Amino acid sequence: MRPDRTADLRALLERRILVLDGAMGTMIQNHKLPEEAYRGERFRDWPTDLRGNNDLLVLTRPQLVGDLHRQYLAAGADVIETNTFNSNAPSMADYGMEGLVYELNVAAAQLARAGLELATRRRAVVDALETEARGLYPTLAGAGAVNLQYCAALGPEAGVAEFLAALEARFAEEVRRGQTLVGPHRDDLLIEVDGRDLRLYGSRGQQRLMALTLRLAEVEPVARAVGSPPVLLLDDALSELDLHVQARVLEHIVMAGQVFLTTADATLPEVRPVTWWDVRDGRVTEPILSAVRGAA
Repeated sequence: MRPDRTADLRALLERRILVLDGAMGTMIQNHKLPEEAYRGERFRDWPTDLRGNNDLLVLTRPQLVGDLHRQYLAAGADVIETNTFNSNAPSMADYGMEGLVYELNVAAAQLARAGLELATRRRAVVDALETEARGLYPTLAGAGAVNLQYCAALGPEAGVAEFLAALEARFAEEVRRGQTLVGPHRDDLLIEVDGRDLRLYGSRGQQRLMALTLRLAEVEPVARAVGSPPVLLLDDALSELDLHVQARVLEHIVMAGQVFLTTADATLPEVRPVTWWDVRDGRVTEPILSAVRGAA
């Protein structure tokens, strides 16, 4: 049995106003689904018409329902409702589906919870990475204030109305291309150093170092989550970094647990003794204990 979140909800309501999602029926109608979409494979031969039975989509089109939940969350909703407006025996009797009421309610609750969990985990991951990267990047680069921001595709100020307008505006193109163009799958991550977007204004070396920083920033959160440090696989991670930065990176990773680092450069800065292998023509030499000078 899942824990009761009533106390958490009341605590949030005491601190601020919570935003409830909008109508699922309106969102579903925007997709103009044909009869076949409602039936799916499971109800292909059902004796009555099923078009308009929006609650049934939690069984036949769960991806669509999940996407709609995530779109409301991306638009700023704090609370989402299950897609079960008609999941009761009297309403389902119109389709001869009274026996599916329990299954519909369970499936709808699972989809709503999955959408909420996805958005929540994304933000939690970004927060955890930012905490690590703020200390790690300047240590490796020598300087630089890091800011990470989870960016909803429609912008931080977009509300439900703006989101619905965007869905309506892109609907014809979505049908033509056979894919959803508006939603949390279009969200992005903004990475800034000293207040500047690294994607636009960072040098190649800075971008490479940030990519490495984000990989290294995963170590502590993963270790806390699973109870042991992960094995790091870093492929050609030092290329395009100057020698001073390379030395700082090597000093850090030799203390980061078990790390496999590949490089084509045989003249890396020497740091603490490590084990390295030389790979030539598909052959791997016996391990040698040495200062870093090749692939560690």
